[in-house]
Amino acid sequence: MTSPRFFIDTQLKKGLRLVLPDNVSHHLLNVLRFRLGDTLVLFNGRGGEFQAILQAASKKSASVEIIGGNSINRSANIKLDLGLCVLKRDAMDRAIARSVELGINRLTPLISEHCAVAHSIIENRYTHWQQVIISASEQCGLNVLPSLTPALTLKNWLRDAHADQKLIATPGGSTLPDNNKVESVALVTGPEGGFAEAELNFANKAGFTPLGLGDRILRGENAPAVALSTIHRTWGDFSN
Repeated sequence: MTSPRFFIDTQLKKGLRLVLPDNVSHHLLNVLRFRLGDTLVLFNGRGGEFQAILQAASKKSASVEIIGGNSINRSANIKLDLGLCVLKRDAMDRAIARSVELGINRLTPLISEHCAVAHSIIENRYTHWQQVIISASEQCGLNVLPSLTPALTLKNWLRDAHADQKLIATPGGSTLPDNNKVESVALVTGPEGGFAEAELNFANKAGFTPLGLGDRILRGENAPAVALSTIHRTWGDFSN
């Protein structure tokens, strides 16, 4: 059985004994029903992971000792910078989680013309989105947390993006060429209502290539995962 993984925002090293945060202790003791001597994996999002053993437990707290470490990170072999036009609550959460599982390095929420979420709500969602990133990283084995940057307007993000390939996912776009080496990609996906024509024109002037995702119109929450999978198949983790 695979040991459960937990993010801990502190320095970790072999031999360290620590009391786990309340939320982790609760999950360990009351959900997973851990017993003394059971093992778990801790990571702090800065690289590597650490094996730990449950040493002591009370009703509300759990103490562990780190017994070993591993430098593995499971990061994608291509740098992925995702500009994600803000979606409605649950759809945004699902889009973020799937994108983390597919190895993005950085996520920037974007405000576009057809964005259906108020700016004040966007500002209040950062802590929640960070937790979505942490939970997805715990689940998929990623040991370096993707960075979550402050929201930008779509045009500002398009203007400032730097990568070997810059892609905008949109119906009618082209397929990816597979005859060149690419080490970094800037990808932008749209809101529920899609991109405005002026935004597509601006992206073209900023050097973004339209990326097609098939003949069907995808939900905003699904487009990032399909686009990232396409990128991986051509240049990244799924390529030959």
